[in-house]
Amino acid sequence: MTQDKNEGETYSETVIVTIRSKDLEQIDDVAQKLQAAGLVIDNVLKTLGQVTGRAAPDSMASLREVDHVESVSPQRSMGVPPPDSEIQ
Repeated sequence: MTQDKNEGETYSETVIVTIRSKDLEQIDDVAQKLQAAGLVIDNVLKTLGQVTGRAAPDSMASLREVDHVESVSPQRSMGVPPPDSEIQ
């Protein structure tokens, strides 16, 4: 879990929120509503129609209910082993 220094709350989910393509011109307003619903915003990716950030697990349903939101997905990390590692 990470600690947000500004608000003193603990967040354990890094999420990617995707905005409906027909509503991309409203992404700034949607970002404000997401923040009010509990998202600590890291980035607003206007050309991709996505907002990334951190939120408590119990706020996921609230994020999904924000108008113009297509999906709320946990961010996944992937890695590639070094070139000289054995095949698994």
